[in-house]
Amino acid sequence: MEFQLPRFAEDSFNIVKTRIVETAEQAFETLVWSESIPELYAILDDSVANAVFLAVADFLGNPAVSEIVNMHDMTPEFIGRNLVLSGNRHGTGFWDSEGQTEATKEQLQTLHNYSIPIEVYEGDDEVWYAY
Repeated sequence: MEFQLPRFAEDSFNIVKTRIVETAEQAFETLVWSESIPELYAILDDSVANAVFLAVADFLGNPAVSEIVNMHDMTPEFIGRNLVLSGNRHGTGFWDSEGQTEATKEQLQTLHNYSIPIEVYEGDDEVWYAY
């Protein structure tokens, strides 16, 4: 017998899954830009997409983060972009986003503190990997 989520749980699961996917897409775009990965010519190992997806899911799954994100209805674009910039310590990110959201400085600092780095490198084979 195949397991099926109850209807209310299925709806909730789909909402969370959509938020993670949309945020991961924005985080991926920001990672490519911020790490100067040549968009048109780079070959990316699956480890890069996996690292982005896992970092986003882990970040959004944190209760402190989830509460702030939901309280201020933060967009996937805002979260994905700032997660990468904060996590990879680019000198900007959540802590530098005051005025872009109604979140307080302390809430933005909390998001910054929980940001997860997504580190990538170009291998000798000219393929980009995450570690």
